[in-house]
Amino acid sequence: MIIQRSIPTLIQICLLLLVLLSQQACSVIRAGPSKKNLFLTHPEKVIELRDRAPFNGVAYLNPVKVDDMHASCKKIVILPVRVDLLEKEIIREIPDEKHRTQRIEEAQEIARYFYDRLRTAITNYKDYPYQLLEKAEPDSFVVEFALVELDPTSISINVLGAVAGFFVPGGGLIGRAASGSIAFEAQIRDGSTNEILIEFRDREADKTAPFTLKDFQEYAHIRQAIDEWAEQYAELSATSRTHRVSDSLPFTLSPI
Repeated sequence: MIIQRSIPTLIQICLLLLVLLSQQACSVIRAGPSKKNLFLTHPEKVIELRDRAPFNGVAYLNPVKVDDMHASCKKIVILPVRVDLLEKEIIREIPDEKHRTQRIEEAQEIARYFYDRLRTAITNYKDYPYQLLEKAEPDSFVVEFALVELDPTSISINVLGAVAGFFVPGGGLIGRAASGSIAFEAQIRDGSTNEILIEFRDREADKTAPFTLKDFQEYAHIRQAIDEWAEQYAELSATSRTHRVSDSLPFTLSPI
């Protein structure tokens, strides 16, 4: 009976310690920003604004106009996620034609998934203040995301890490070499003038976990990152610049 009662207690203690340490640990294990700068026009102005947006960087190029449009505009356009810039990187970096073609097709699929999740998150956001349009109109915000990095999780290395972890202390660290990543750059423009009002970017790597089935699927972690980005952007676009949107945790306890 003592053992049966102690197991839940130990689990609760471990979970509590994990939560208490998470704020300090996040700054250490969170993915760093991408250095691609394939889509941004003013990358030097993009800085972290964690009191507002949970991204690697944001630049308000015309904050006064942004505030004015937030007050007066009632329309928003989400353009299809650009993948052409990433395709050029893939062509440049991967010499094998078969592998290159596969990676391009996967990037196109992920871009479509990203676009769908953005629109779904906005549609499902309660009391969303803007009408979602298909194309730009006067007095509308135009939002365009571009994929600039996409590296799938390495299943083979994760399998090796999982096996080694059973026999070698610290063997699970092999999994770090298997971590995938995804990064975007984005612009928000005035639908009337096409002026760039805001630029922002973010990059996410596979979440740290004691064990998760996502480690054995090439794009499962990446799809989760996209889901979280979509929810975050829906909240960002629906709120004022004084509202803080919380970041997602860089670790998970979910096994699926």
